[in-house]
Amino acid sequence: MIEFYCSNSEVKDLLEDYWKSDDAYNFIYTQKYLLNKYEFKSTASLEAIVKKNGYGFVNEQKYLCPECKQPHKFFLRKDFKDILKRFSLNCNKCEVKAIEEKIIEAYNFSIGYILDFNKIYNANLNYQYDDDFYDIFERLNYLELVYLYVIIDRNNPNCFGKLGAKNFPLFLHEEFYSDNKVLQSLRKKRLLFYTLGTPTKDYIDFINFSQSFYKNEISVETCNILNEIKGKNLDFFNIILRLQYFNFKSYKALLFKSILEYKFSLNELEDLSVFLKDRRRSEVLFLSDTVEYNTNFKILKDNAIDYKIELLKDTYNLKEIYGYFNSSVNASLYKLDTLNDIQRKYLKNNIYTNIFKSGTEKRVFKKDLPRNYRKSSLLKFIEENYELECVWEDMPVNDFIKKFFNKLQLCGNLSEC
Repeated sequence: MIEFYCSNSEVKDLLEDYWKSDDAYNFIYTQKYLLNKYEFKSTASLEAIVKKNGYGFVNEQKYLCPECKQPHKFFLRKDFKDILKRFSLNCNKCEVKAIEEKIIEAYNFSIGYILDFNKIYNANLNYQYDDDFYDIFERLNYLELVYLYVIIDRNNPNCFGKLGAKNFPLFLHEEFYSDNKVLQSLRKKRLLFYTLGTPTKDYIDFINFSQSFYKNEISVETCNILNEIKGKNLDFFNIILRLQYFNFKSYKALLFKSILEYKFSLNELEDLSVFLKDRRRSEVLFLSDTVEYNTNFKILKDNAIDYKIELLKDTYNLKEIYGYFNSSVNASLYKLDTLNDIQRKYLKNNIYTNIFKSGTEKRVFKKDLPRNYRKSSLLKFIEENYELECVWEDMPVNDFIKKFFNKLQLCGNLSEC
């Protein structure tokens, strides 16, 4: 049965009749009856008095808020019908509290991205640069300089530094952006901004929607926190910082000059070697995923597989590695032909994995790389500007590194100390 609370004894009888119900929560009196009995001219005037002077509630366990264990308050009959449909949900107070917690979580995740984007945007648009920006530029390493160059060269940013909404994500994917420490470093230094692979935009949309929908219910404390981003540009896009007093054409020329004149220390050569080896490893894993997609054969990862991937990475070129994957598939298919259907279903990935990591010599043949293979723009830059007379995908990674470092030495790019 519906109970009620009344704050005005003068209308207690009205509220009692308004909320009176049977055990099935059917109202005893119709609104038409109440209008006549209490001489109201309209339903609106009746509901205004009821809503102003009290509320109804059902004090049963299954209708309580699961968080605070308090009954839901409904101020009109239509509110009660809504409560019946959603009795398992939190009451409005707990719902707003939960929303505020999610708002703060979204804010804490997004605030860094918001500040970073606005810093680059305001610098490019309004010439509001940091005083220490030149110091940051002077301390960029070789890979950071090359990436800034190829980003400008490949993506043709407009005068405000905006990068293409389609081309730049493709560029990020070809550079294995999620594992690319150089791109992450450029973003951290606020020289480049992108949100691909993060839920930042979804979080900001959630904050905007919640602020609008719960406008009069969000606490003062939460509003004060959100005031930190008031006036900030939240309409994100991919953007690169333009060097102060430079347009992108002259900035690109400066980058190119800095790259060709760069002097490598031994530690920097080691870091460059590690980067190129990591790049090759990412490509090997990409080929593994491609074979899995095309053939439905999946490698089951373990320490022996990691060792085998390292061995392939250091010993063969990309086309040979791709051929090795495919020869392992062919050998697996040959083995599976001797098994029944049930055995094939449950053993095929184990058989493929064992054949792949087997120490038994298998014929390694070259296979043209898949169409979805995208060569790094950084590698293209190295090949084109240092005249290596070799192609990255046609050489084992260690051989490529050796040729590249020899060329750097001939060009006088190695530091004497």
